[in-house]
Amino acid sequence: MSFLHGGLANALVLFTAIAALWGLLSALRQRGVDGNYWGILMIAVILTMAQALIGGLMAVGGERPALNVHFLYGALIVLVLPVYYLISKGRDDRRAAIIYSVICLFMFAMSLRAIATSM
Repeated sequence: MSFLHGGLANALVLFTAIAALWGLLSALRQRGVDGNYWGILMIAVILTMAQALIGGLMAVGGERPALNVHFLYGALIVLVLPVYYLISKGRDDRRAAIIYSVICLFMFAMSLRAIATSM
């Protein structure tokens, strides 16, 4: 299960970087959040939830990260997109595209930190 958790972590790093760039390009083109970007964001949410589920199963099974702050990074990664969506009430304008892009960049950075604290 550790191999799968690590593979999903790498996928999450790459995916959130791409999602951040996609949102930034949308905003630069004076566009908001369209159906394609909503799909990307939903895949990011599903990917983080799968990552958290596998990590939780590993923790219950006795596998622990090197540093417990790993759990904090994981929780932040899972919660940040859905929480902003709820706070913004599903806004899809240009400003929302910029904010989602920044959130994805944050998720990218937190994913790297989580990987660093897992070893």
